[in-house]
Amino acid sequence: MHEQIDRFEDHGRAVLLPYPGDGRSFKVPHVMLKEALPAKDVCEARFEHDRGETERIVREDRRSLGDER
Repeated sequence: MHEQIDRFEDHGRAVLLPYPGDGRSFKVPHVMLKEALPAKDVCEARFEHDRGETERIVREDRRSLGDER
């Protein structure tokens, strides 16, 4: 998925737009961009499944509910 940096806002947020094409903008913390990029640059966004962290959260949730499975 490609996103274009539309602008930077106060409080360290970058506003991204789907690229190319129409779509709703969304904000991400500026620190999520691996390098200092200027507005209008295009970057590739990836979401990777973190199975280990997911399993840890499930265990933590079960413990907090008293279910030790």
